[in-house]
Amino acid sequence: MVRPIPFRFLGFALCFTLTGLCADPPTFPAGTDLYFGIVPTVQAPTTSTATSGAAPIELNAITIRGRAANLVGQADTASSGRVGQVDIDERPLLRPAEVLEAVPGLLVTQHSGDGKANQYFTRGFNLDHGTDFAFSMDGIPVNQPTNAHGQGYTDLNYVIPELVRAVTYTKGPFDVEEGDFATAGSADLIYPDTLPRYIDALTMGAFGYQRALTAHQLSLLGGDLIYALEIVDYDGPWGVPEAFKKYNGFLRYSSGPVDDHWTLSYSAYEASWNATNQMPSDAIGAGLINAFGNLSPTDGGNRDQDLLWATWKGTTVSGEADVLAYVETSHLDLWNNFTFYLPYQASGTQLDEGLAQDQYANPAATNGEQFLQQDNRTREGGTFRYKFETRLGACLTQDETGLDLRNDNIFVGLCNTNQRATYETDSLDHVVEIGAAPYFYNATEWTPWLKTVLGFRQDFYSIEVANETPVFQDGVDLLTAAGPSGPNAALAPLNAFNEGAGVGTSSSYRATVPEPKAALILRPAKGPAEFYLNFGQGFHSNDARELAPGVNPLARAYSEETGVRYADGDAYETTFAAWRMDMASELTFNGDTSRSSPNAASVRQGLEWSNTVRVRPFYMDLDGALSQARFRSLDPVDNPLHAGYWVPEAIEQVGTLTLGMDKIQGWSLDARLRYFGSRALTPDNAIRSTPSALVSLQLSRQLWAGQKLTLEVFNLFDETADDVSYCYAYAYPGVANGQAHQAIIGHATEPRSVRIAWTDSL
Repeated sequence: MVRPIPFRFLGFALCFTLTGLCADPPTFPAGTDLYFGIVPTVQAPTTSTATSGAAPIELNAITIRGRAANLVGQADTASSGRVGQVDIDERPLLRPAEVLEAVPGLLVTQHSGDGKANQYFTRGFNLDHGTDFAFSMDGIPVNQPTNAHGQGYTDLNYVIPELVRAVTYTKGPFDVEEGDFATAGSADLIYPDTLPRYIDALTMGAFGYQRALTAHQLSLLGGDLIYALEIVDYDGPWGVPEAFKKYNGFLRYSSGPVDDHWTLSYSAYEASWNATNQMPSDAIGAGLINAFGNLSPTDGGNRDQDLLWATWKGTTVSGEADVLAYVETSHLDLWNNFTFYLPYQASGTQLDEGLAQDQYANPAATNGEQFLQQDNRTREGGTFRYKFETRLGACLTQDETGLDLRNDNIFVGLCNTNQRATYETDSLDHVVEIGAAPYFYNATEWTPWLKTVLGFRQDFYSIEVANETPVFQDGVDLLTAAGPSGPNAALAPLNAFNEGAGVGTSSSYRATVPEPKAALILRPAKGPAEFYLNFGQGFHSNDARELAPGVNPLARAYSEETGVRYADGDAYETTFAAWRMDMASELTFNGDTSRSSPNAASVRQGLEWSNTVRVRPFYMDLDGALSQARFRSLDPVDNPLHAGYWVPEAIEQVGTLTLGMDKIQGWSLDARLRYFGSRALTPDNAIRSTPSALVSLQLSRQLWAGQKLTLEVFNLFDETADDVSYCYAYAYPGVANGQAHQAIIGHATEPRSVRIAWTDSL
């Protein structure tokens, strides 16, 4: 008997055997809906042959400044690509990380102050601050495991958009070069080795926005030295001025020819800010605050980071080698109060799973529920990649082998605070995470119209956790106080001082996960269209502090994708992809509670469509996406009051339209519409967010000798909307008689604002 091999797409399955083809009906729980529609895939360029099911094999060097059109014959999926500097430069950017909105179906937003990591959405995920999408800069991973605020915390505020030479991206777990966090995809921001021109820029705008940037290059000791400095000051439209201050520097020295080239780089970043976090809609309706008001005016944060890295690229007799090594130190303080005065119930539990709370002082005291999340870490790591060609009979193969290494040494804490003054340590942990991942990639062209891609990656982890939470605080033995016979025994179910390994104890964990990848690529008659069938296994990682019996920090994810890419020269390219992903668990660690949310397994699926038109000097990009995320079984844990199948906050509809012209008698124009669809805020889909459609505009005029004047307008039509919305419980005097209750809680979209920039570059 021949064992069938299943391939699942969008709720249907096909089983191929040596004797025939059989259909397998979909299996979805009651209450599950199927959506078939359009997903945004801002299909950008790829100069490498593999950006999907495996590691990219580089072709001849190509300089790409705008979108790379006509990737037929180069890409390994319909949902991978590359965006060049011109495309990035033409985009109006409210925040630095918005350079990533060039990635198909990826939205970047904010629910706090501008110094905090952004929130990201794509492929049926609320990625929070980066949990299931692998971000990197120059190949250096940015996501932070076991971060104080959340797993995969990705702060890209140190990125200088003018220095981003290109953004390469993949969607789904199909790239063998990507492991942890790459469940939904990956994106790499690439800095240049040389500057095509120097840059001096001054920007001023509404709500106190001020920015100065200088970036220059000089020849030194036979090589090239790039140096850049950025300073930003911004208050924003908030009732409590943000007072955001950013100091950002970058240095790079590079030397050598293409076949023996090395770089040494250094980045330093420091920021501080006040935060207006998401605010309750009913508190706004009751007139306590307006949409830009703040019920916890001392929230905010500090952040600093120093990053040093070196690269070498060279050729040998048989192939090409690429080596990267990096070391980083970083510090983060975040003060937040999301629930204000939410009290504990008599059972020691809360209306929802709750956030950090004062559990041993008086919970009903006037301190409120502000808490401090503190993260201090050093990390070292590197990658080695070797690319070579071989022959399999008469067939040419492109191969790559590589190794990723990383070590994070983390001190992470959660404290209760009053107006940023700490009065109780809720948890304090020392975590060491060591990871190693070897991989191999092979692409074989069997005929002029048929190519296969095979890849395999294995991630290994060694994790050590030491809980160093002080047992004695204010003269009280906390373990005894919360014990079965202690005076606060009612609080014991919260295990407040027993996160991770437990107070004063240590725990270790060894974990590994295999990640096979495969792709089948068809290009009939070497024509303008190419068809893709991709499979990949990845994993969702969890916070190391959640090490406990029966809890695996690595939850497997399986994904399939089929798609087509069509290109009419460089003038027009369209891509279409249908994808599906099964995740073994939605288990996530909540840094605000130091506890996990063990949600059910889930399935996600969707469609993506992207169009790029270039008829110089005009261009148009049109992208759309629909996706669906459902638990596989009824999930009462995520929110007991709203048990259901919908994965809360999962993105469902996205659309973008960009129209522009480039340099017509010195004028350039870029207008962009971004649609962010409604989302389920509770698992039963009873409460949903409100969709938004925002228009941004950039108009620039070339003056003389490299001088340029740029006008940017954000939220052109001054739409009233929320950047992010949630539904959870809170309590505040003057609302619902001060009683705990659930409400929609959102972070307002900034109103219409204007920025004017003068740039001198030559």
